[in-house]
Amino acid sequence: MIVREKIPAPSVPPRTAHRSVLARRQATAGRIFVAPNLLAVAVFMLFPLGFSLYMAFHKWDMFTPAKFVGWANFHRLFTGDPLFAIALRNTIAFTIGTMVPAVVISLIVAATLNRKIRGIGVFRTILFLPLAVSTAVMAVVWRFVFDTNNGLLNIMLGWFGIGPVPWLVDPKWAMVSLCLVSIWKSVPFATVILLAAMQGVPEDLYEAAQIDGAGAIRRFFSITVPLIRSALSFVLVISIINSFQAFD
Repeated sequence: MIVREKIPAPSVPPRTAHRSVLARRQATAGRIFVAPNLLAVAVFMLFPLGFSLYMAFHKWDMFTPAKFVGWANFHRLFTGDPLFAIALRNTIAFTIGTMVPAVVISLIVAATLNRKIRGIGVFRTILFLPLAVSTAVMAVVWRFVFDTNNGLLNIMLGWFGIGPVPWLVDPKWAMVSLCLVSIWKSVPFATVILLAAMQGVPEDLYEAAQIDGAGAIRRFFSITVPLIRSALSFVLVISIINSFQAFD
């Protein structure tokens, strides 16, 4: 007869048990702190998004009960609304006309501000002023700038013998005007993100490239741009989202 002894289970060290209890407490505290934000997202983002998607398949005048109509709303939007194609075309033109110049200008400005130049703090303050200006104030100021008869921009163009430009009257020039204002508003935010990313690039890489004979432009495109690719992608995505949501 073979008698097998029962091997006792390994005991958990007190220190390990204490760490597991502490980790659970930290996880619980983290969930409690995150809960208000998650509730706000659910109430102000997820619910309106889901309700809008639900109402897209219904006909509702806010006074009578909603009536399910299926794809009729989308069919009328794509085939029966002449303004949809115009609005879509204007949105695409506005997005491209805003995103590309804003990103290029932000790269140039961020690269300039990243250098140690005397009085650079004044330029940074002037550059970031548009972030503190409300949309209403910005509209009033730029309306004065773009005025056809007595606008500041046309007065300055008159100094060079250029006739008055119908910035806000002609549809083509109106789109250009909106793009210019949006670029002026978007460049500071994009510059902040790109400047922060540029300041994180190690100086050793620039010194090594300079020793190898690389110029400033070569160092910018071979070192700076690849290393700030994530920040640049973030700026591109945010610029596209802001352009599509530029209702004001």
